[in-house]
Amino acid sequence: MTGASEGIGYQIAEKLAANGYKVTVVARNAAKLSSVANEIGGGALVADLATEAGVTAACDRVLAEHCDVVVNKRGRWDVRKLHRRSARSPDGDAPPQL
Repeated sequence: MTGASEGIGYQIAEKLAANGYKVTVVARNAAKLSSVANEIGGGALVADLATEAGVTAACDRVLAEHCDVVVNKRGRWDVRKLHRRSARSPDGDAPPQL
């Protein structure tokens, strides 16, 4: 869940967690993000999705955790990069549905 440190991103992350989803929240503000992750019982990834490094870190995390759903509320997300990386997955898992 991107942009989850406040506003609608936070509310979506909170609702997903309350409905039993394992949620990893992504945002630039480490202090706010840590607080949100603790509140909802989820993981946290500090990343600026306006940068190539941030997008790469987020894609790597999605693939490492075998994510089923990505909610991109903020920043840019290169879906092609995610699919290229998942296509080379050594365990043969299907790419996440985006």
